[in-house]
Amino acid sequence: MRISRGKRPRQATGNEERRSRHSNDASQDQELALDLEHLGLGEFDGTVIYVHGIANKPVASILKCQWDRALFGTGMGQRSRMVYWVNRDRYPDPYQSTCNDADYSEGIELDYREESLSDDNEASRLAMAERQAKELVSRPGSRIAQSDQPAIADSLLSLARRIDRCSERQDRSARDEAIPLPHWARDRITRLFTRYLLNDVHDYFFDLEKQREIDETFRSRMIGGGPSIVIGHSLGSVIAYKNLCEAENLERHDVRLFLTLGSPLGLQEVQDFLKDALRQRDLQKPVCVKNWINMADRLDPVAADPRIANDIDQSILDQAIANQDRPRHPHSATGYLRHPDCQEYVRRVVGASFAQPISSFSIARDLTDRIEDSPNPSGRHSAVAVGERHPVLIELIERNDDGMEGAKARLLVEIEKEIGSKSFSTIQFTHLRRYLAAELTSHQIECLGPILKRQQSGRIWSNSEKLSLSSGPAIAREDPIQSAAAARVYGADGTNIHWAVLDTGIEPNHPHFQTHDNVVAKWDCTHHGSEIDSVEHDPIDRHGHGTHVAAIIAGAVQLGVDRDTARDGVAPATRLHSYKVLGAGGRGRDSYIIRALDHIASVNESASRNVIHGVNLSLGGPFDPETYGCGHSPICRELRRLWRQGVLVVVAAGNAGFAELQSSRGSLRANLDLSIGDPANLEEAIAVGSVHLANPLTYGTSFFSSRGPTADGRQKPDVVAPGERVPSANYAYRSGNDYIELSGTSMAAPHVSGLLSAFLSQRRELIGEPDQVKRILLENCTSLNRDPYVQGAGLPNLVRMLLAT
Repeated sequence: MRISRGKRPRQATGNEERRSRHSNDASQDQELALDLEHLGLGEFDGTVIYVHGIANKPVASILKCQWDRALFGTGMGQRSRMVYWVNRDRYPDPYQSTCNDADYSEGIELDYREESLSDDNEASRLAMAERQAKELVSRPGSRIAQSDQPAIADSLLSLARRIDRCSERQDRSARDEAIPLPHWARDRITRLFTRYLLNDVHDYFFDLEKQREIDETFRSRMIGGGPSIVIGHSLGSVIAYKNLCEAENLERHDVRLFLTLGSPLGLQEVQDFLKDALRQRDLQKPVCVKNWINMADRLDPVAADPRIANDIDQSILDQAIANQDRPRHPHSATGYLRHPDCQEYVRRVVGASFAQPISSFSIARDLTDRIEDSPNPSGRHSAVAVGERHPVLIELIERNDDGMEGAKARLLVEIEKEIGSKSFSTIQFTHLRRYLAAELTSHQIECLGPILKRQQSGRIWSNSEKLSLSSGPAIAREDPIQSAAAARVYGADGTNIHWAVLDTGIEPNHPHFQTHDNVVAKWDCTHHGSEIDSVEHDPIDRHGHGTHVAAIIAGAVQLGVDRDTARDGVAPATRLHSYKVLGAGGRGRDSYIIRALDHIASVNESASRNVIHGVNLSLGGPFDPETYGCGHSPICRELRRLWRQGVLVVVAAGNAGFAELQSSRGSLRANLDLSIGDPANLEEAIAVGSVHLANPLTYGTSFFSSRGPTADGRQKPDVVAPGERVPSANYAYRSGNDYIELSGTSMAAPHVSGLLSAFLSQRRELIGEPDQVKRILLENCTSLNRDPYVQGAGLPNLVRMLLAT
């Protein structure tokens, strides 16, 4: 083990004077322009790689968001990645923070008032460092051989002495600046960061298993990113430097800019650690790095020796700057990233268009957040094949005459070529019409992104979870949408109309469905097999939601059942096609729903006319406008195609209209606008909010019903219908309770599906004309005299629709 023996003296040269400057130089702007001339290396179609620094951190997606916003002013999605290496053995719980907070790096706010002035001397500081060094190397579970422990402890203590001396020298040189902190407070900052730095230096350089784990994380994040900018802060700059120097692992990488911020690379002890780790006599600039800029605040104790050019390579630009969060936080990562010079260096490399909030992408933003937060698997070269898997949808775009199947085959060949046959063999693909559904590791996704970009063959979307939109249990039974009156007067009962119910399945043996033999087909879409009609699968409802929804659309109460606790379906004779897309827990994936929509489209295409006339989706999920265009998620696209095929689409608006918000004064219960979910925000659909079952004019819209407008400013919901305490069929009817009550927009949507089925059964010339049917529906509603963004057009009226046509 090398023990530091002091740093060789610097010999200032004319070149060093030019390459190392301070932020208050009079010629700074002119020099900055000169330094930037060589940074523009053409179009940058790559990735910014962040490597964070010492101490505890928030979860990776939050930390990356903080860095993105500090450097670019917006979240960057797949355009940036965070090499996340926090030692969770040392810091079990992530630091609680948000995207709007700063990465100060100490992990706590400093309270200088509680500092003891008796600690304000060099001896006490070094005694504290000596105790810490000895505890680190000899703690229970330490992997350091007992014979090496004294030398390593001495080396860590030497590092602490170096920081203490250099910080004193830096402090004296900066006294001409206005620094509103007492000397003891500056000393506490130095002691605090020395403690954090010693902890993490010990973990990285002397715990070889931890070092291998961190190095593997760095290398895996470099995979598939194209040309890169690597930004290392604090000890993160050391981690990045070591791995970039190991050229055999990164020979394919093109690092356009290596930016080190608040780096300890200038400290002789750190350089000695690196020489041991790299087995080098002298440190050198990594061969894959085109440009290297080193920026440090003179008050930053971690960068106590801020110049590295004449220690490593004279082409490095050393620049002293004022951290934007000084003086309280001179080591702040986001304070460095917000500095105008730092931002300008990066902008020169990436170009003006790189950081636009709305930009092209091949990996959806919500999926990149999940990738950031997923744990990294250990083991060299294993990361591409193993690790946490994410359900994804790989979009296919038809480019040649061989159609979608050809596009699918070409993409699969490219994927196997990129990630290797062994990794490829671990993936189980579900083939949909325009998508491939799969569960991929983070690194498989990041390898796949450039393929899609290169082939211009679509994007990778999160195979998002969708939920049933109901809540549990009571009663007054009138006819608010006039369906019973229309059945009596017009015979509008849904005869010869077929409706698909995409839900948890249906219990077809329930007595409610026996009079009209309503359930004509049952399909299970919740498995990974290539077919949905295999006898091995289970299309029966094991949750209850789907049976309840279906019985609101169709079916009839049997003789002898108490009608105070039960109701006929809105269109009793409607024929039902059950597609099980939600599992026993009421949850499902986008791919399950798309598989059902593909099947419906195929059924209609194989016939001379539409067999299935409408679909009901009493399900939904949250909508992220940064990821999708509003109404343009994968499910929305497939529903739009079905609508254009002539199929009516009815969707529950969502139950997100009410929330409990947390504030500094406690919780606040409030109704929320802009709460329409996905796919209810689709224009080519009828989104249904909820009202009181018996007295909608009195009580208005249900408190939980999602409200508009949509994220792109359109009016939603389209209409409202009964969704409070609605009685309908109980899938567990054998228990003795044939009917139960549920609430939610899940119950409101099938009222409208049943109404439209009844309408089409008497206006068959409008079958296949969803735009006309939607217009007639909206024009003949009864207004509740509430805000249109809450009630839409109001409560549908089937009698008025029939009279108007």
